[in-house]
Amino acid sequence: MTWLGMKKKFFDLLFFFLGLILIFLGMGHVALFAIGETVTAEVYEVAQQAMVQNDASTRNPSRYTLSYRFTVEGSSYSGHVTRVFEGGSHRRSTLKVRYLPFWPHVNHEDQGGVDLQGLLSMGVGILVIFFALRGEIISLVQHRRGYS
Repeated sequence: MTWLGMKKKFFDLLFFFLGLILIFLGMGHVALFAIGETVTAEVYEVAQQAMVQNDASTRNPSRYTLSYRFTVEGSSYSGHVTRVFEGGSHRRSTLKVRYLPFWPHVNHEDQGGVDLQGLLSMGVGILVIFFALRGEIISLVQHRRGYS
């Protein structure tokens, strides 16, 4: 196998695993929406996020990180959310959180609607895997049709 062939195989394998990671992350978001349970978490720390870039387009004084904790069946779990909170809405003592009943370490802020991030992540992961394996898929189809 040539150097170029080995390099292509390496990147195909790398993109395959990247696609798998995106699919699993997306499945986690979908699972939180579909079977997750909602709990009220206590906000214990609020920190304003200073952006590293210095241009006016990336600075937003409304970007905060809220750290929260909640209890499920006597065990304490924590998490944080970073986003833009408009009009001082970051000043709160509680936050609605969704968590997986069988694995409360997986939790996220409950925004009350459908989270498209999970579906988008799964779709992008499937596309990345398809493009990583496109050579093998094309050769398999050609072999079945008798082209090779």
